[in-house]
Amino acid sequence: MFEHTTLKALGLTIQLGHRHDQQACPNPIPARADFTVIDLNGRHPVSLAYCGCDNAANAGDYVQQLLRFDLYPATDCEPNTAFTYALLEHYHIQSLQGKISMYDYYTSLERMTDNTGIEKARDRYKSFMRVVAQWRHLKMLQRAGRGHDPSGVDGTSPGELAVPCPACPHPAFNLPPNWESVSDDLKYLYILTVAIDACFRLKRRDVSGVDKNPILGSGWAYFVEDTGYKEILLGYRKEDEVRLILPTARHGTSLTVAQISSCTGFSALDHADSKFSRGYDATGVGAVVCARHEFWLAQGVGDLQKGERYINMDYIFVSAMREHLVTNKIVSYDIACQWSQSLLERIAKFPPHVQIDIPQSSISYVIPKLHFRSHIQQGHSPYSLNYLRGAGRTDGEGIERRWWDIQPIAASTKVMGPGQRQGVLEDHWGYANWRKRADMSWTLRDRLKAAITAHAEHAALFNALTSSLQPDNISRWATQIAAWEADPWGEDDPYIVSSGGLTEVETMQELTSEEQKASTVVGYIALHDVSPLGFITMGLQIEDQKYAWSMLYSSLYH
Repeated sequence: MFEHTTLKALGLTIQLGHRHDQQACPNPIPARADFTVIDLNGRHPVSLAYCGCDNAANAGDYVQQLLRFDLYPATDCEPNTAFTYALLEHYHIQSLQGKISMYDYYTSLERMTDNTGIEKARDRYKSFMRVVAQWRHLKMLQRAGRGHDPSGVDGTSPGELAVPCPACPHPAFNLPPNWESVSDDLKYLYILTVAIDACFRLKRRDVSGVDKNPILGSGWAYFVEDTGYKEILLGYRKEDEVRLILPTARHGTSLTVAQISSCTGFSALDHADSKFSRGYDATGVGAVVCARHEFWLAQGVGDLQKGERYINMDYIFVSAMREHLVTNKIVSYDIACQWSQSLLERIAKFPPHVQIDIPQSSISYVIPKLHFRSHIQQGHSPYSLNYLRGAGRTDGEGIERRWWDIQPIAASTKVMGPGQRQGVLEDHWGYANWRKRADMSWTLRDRLKAAITAHAEHAALFNALTSSLQPDNISRWATQIAAWEADPWGEDDPYIVSSGGLTEVETMQELTSEEQKASTVVGYIALHDVSPLGFITMGLQIEDQKYAWSMLYSSLYH
């Protein structure tokens, strides 16, 4: 039979401090007798000895000697537990790619050590959580080159640890010297397109606090700087929330209550302060991503406290735009028709160190394509990505796909302290950005191939349609569209079809009345299980579903 034993029981002692010369230390200093090393194959009692001879100055202190032997100590003062670098690297990748929770991973290590339940090992889970939090943060600093900078870690700038999008326009980085003076028909090449949204799955319960679980490098990556953000929120009052009607109200027109309530933007704002928040320190997060390449932007994420309030989203947007002030922007937001109203005036009320200069003419507001159908048609064509020059085939829904990627860890981050939660989320967002960046050459290649094929197909369809129309109509329509694009709020909307017939609701009411009148006649017998009204309603629903699914397919795969 095989009897389980350990190398420590067989007399092995690992000597630290002489790894470079492989010499025996003449004055070894034993580590604690209960020293434990946790590796990929479980927990191991280990006999260690630190260097205490003349080479100790080069070997470093006890913590440095462990680190130079690829052992990460659980504490920096008399450690008696260490985790191997191989273990930390393995868990790091497993958590990022497989979304494996820290608890499940650590429990699996315990099961590999003893799966019988006979021995009760001393719990090192809290130590593992602390070490992993440090490991994540150190890796971000290392990959940003902070270890080689003369100013060190303390010299890290806001947002410097975020992985930037290499394809978005950055002056002096990927734009030609004359990019600002190009003709109007080429300006779309240098427009930054961003998407804003909130996710209420990424909650955090009101547990722990920054004193017990501090944030490492607040504001250095994707989250906004915590202290300044909370100071702004403390000065906010509910009555300061700006509530405006649709943009058509700026031109002397009015909307009915029914039209206003049918707009998803008003629904989101009206329920902003009624989100369930008891027992939660954060009810979700708001974020800004680049809409074309779906990269999380530096300092473009912030916690929400009471739904999707203006004050939160304004601050997050301002923080994310600090590095993109000189480029024109397209901003996609599912409530852009309301949020954009007086945005620049609200930003102007921020403290001077938070304000940014955004010229009115440098920014366009749009609604993502799938969300656009939830808004009323009147007054919303200027917010459509289908009609905006330079938008291309951007759908604005990329941020929804980013939420889908991150939601598998929402259950575990919900119960974390503030520092650990921010560290985990930022690490996952950095990994997502890096994978996007590493795969971008293949992504752009595939999209170019698809675009060439689609262009030929749609050009043929467009030419066939054009040839079937009267030249006078084409000229008149082109003139109307050009005038509307130059002044979308002052000209009649060419994309709204005027109709004097019955609306869908009025038609349904008339058919219902006819059916009820027919059913009251003595001897009436229904010929079919489905009434005429039900048949028509079902047909309209099928058409709506077909259109919605075609839009979803287009956004996901094109």
